Amino acid sequence: MKIHVVVPALVASDPDVATLLRQRHDELARRCANALPAGWTWTQPQRRGGLMYSVAQFAEASLRESVLATGVRDGAADAISCRLDVMSIATFRRTLTVDMPLDYAEIGAVGDRVAHEIGPDIKSVCDAVAVALEPVLAPDDSDGLTPGVALWSHRVVELPGAATAPTGGAPVEVLPGLWIADGQTTVDPHRVDVDQVLIALDLATVHWLTIDSLNRKLFARLSGLYDERSGSADTLEDAYLQAVEAAGSVTAVEMMLEDQRQCLPTTARTIYTAYAEQWNLGQLRAALTRRANDIVDHDARRVEYLHAKQAQLTSNLLLVLTLATLLPAVLAVVDFVTGRESLGVHDDVRIVVAAGAGAFVLAVIVAVRRMRPKLPKPAPAKE
Repeated sequence: MKIHVVVPALVASDPDVATLLRQRHDELARRCANALPAGWTWTQPQRRGGLMYSVAQFAEASLRESVLATGVRDGAADAISCRLDVMSIATFRRTLTVDMPLDYAEIGAVGDRVAHEIGPDIKSVCDAVAVALEPVLAPDDSDGLTPGVALWSHRVVELPGAATAPTGGAPVEVLPGLWIADGQTTVDPHRVDVDQVLIALDLATVHWLTIDSLNRKLFARLSGLYDERSGSADTLEDAYLQAVEAAGSVTAVEMMLEDQRQCLPTTARTIYTAYAEQWNLGQLRAALTRRANDIVDHDARRVEYLHAKQAQLTSNLLLVLTLATLLPAVLAVVDFVTGRESLGVHDDVRIVVAAGAGAFVLAVIVAVRRMRPKLPKPAPAKE
């Protein structure tokens, strides 16, 4: 029985996804190649180039471009491999061979033991890559997962001739000879290509961690929307532009994840879909998009409200200036109406002039008041 123990780890806690996506793949790979720790044999993936013999070959080459480096630990009793993804996620794998069959709990204990044993290798690789990519990682101050440590282990168990679902972990049959359970995948290598399973597992793990990291950032931003902050237009507009940039990063990540999924071979894509369903990847992606849009809408309304409020203040100032401008005319009319001895004007004419001047002043005031913009009404609560 062979057991492939897959252990993911973060190179950096909640890296700036937008910054990573703007970097050239070649530049990131070069930085990693110059900083990867000794004791490993590292390989940089080949870029696409030249004529491809088929769509499948083109898709495979496209998928490789999401990998910065792959490595194998030199001199290890059991082979330890590492896959560094462009999203600064490292996936480690150790393959064990056991002579006796193990049950679900015993295999889980093997995974925990392997994750503990390769802990120093995980930390050395993640620390070295984090130093190399520090100028472009730009981690923020949000509370994220701890980098450089094993996050969990998933066991891929090769069980030749397996005809029934294994016990434990609520297994779900994906293909004949392939069952996915909580933390464990059981596969009959005679009916399902194990490499396809491992490819799908690696990609699903990277996607889950990428979406989880973005969701954590957006949730922290949503939680702080009602904090007391400066009410200046510059501050709110900066917040709005940051929200738009975050939404753009979410869209870019969504496109990248979908492109990578489409580049998987047919069997691996089917297995990836099974992992995505079990790990609620679709719901997480929907929540990610919804949160990004909610933040943009909220900040846009705040900016709109502030601008309308500032326009109201300007209108009030205009009203005051208008009244100050009309005050001499009002005083002149009052003097005209009351100065009967100095002016030989009939009383009826005085009344008409006074009424006309009063109507003019009132019309100007009403016109200025109508120029005041209305504050936007709050959006109705969503059911």
